Amino acid sequence: SFEIMFDRQLLDAQPTREPLQISAGFKIFHEFEASHRYASGHDVAGGVGLDSSTSVFIDFETLPARVVGTFKSNAVAPDDFGDEIHREKGFFGGNLVAPEKNNHGHATISRLKQLGVDIFKTRGKITKVMQAAPTEYGWHTNVSTKPKMIFDLIRAVDTGQLLLNDEDLKAEC
Repeated sequence: SFEIMFDRQLLDAQPTREPLQISAGFKIFHEFEASHRYASGHDVAGGVGLDSSTSVFIDFETLPARVVGTFKSNAVAPDDFGDEIHREKGFFGGNLVAPEKNNHGHATISRLKQLGVDIFKTRGKITKVMQAAPTEYGWHTNVSTKPKMIFDLIRAVDTGQLLLNDEDLKAEC
């Protein structure tokens, strides 16, 4: 069965923009503003023509926050995606990046670490009594985190706190 999570009327009401620039598949919807805070999230796929590796860049300084750049490719290998993310973040001042760490994400994160990228960190799983939680790079999707992420996104879109800007992104929602 097909489940619809987003309110189609609210998604359709979201304004879309034509990209100001497309650089090797990276669509840029707004110019970089040095005084703004940017961050990006990245879903990592295997690069074998199935699921796509994706990037979404958000400007958190505007009200509402707005998507400023997107990328998708079902052909980029996970380690090469690290180089692609590094290239993309250069358009937005070297922002914080938050790659997915499960599945193929470890290869992407390894490459990002080699490149010296500022990577979002989470507290890892404690495996022993009296042990401090280790720091882990990236975000982990599982049965408890994925629904929260999706519902937070739905709430941000439904309440007008986030402009998606990209027609492809709206279609994915």
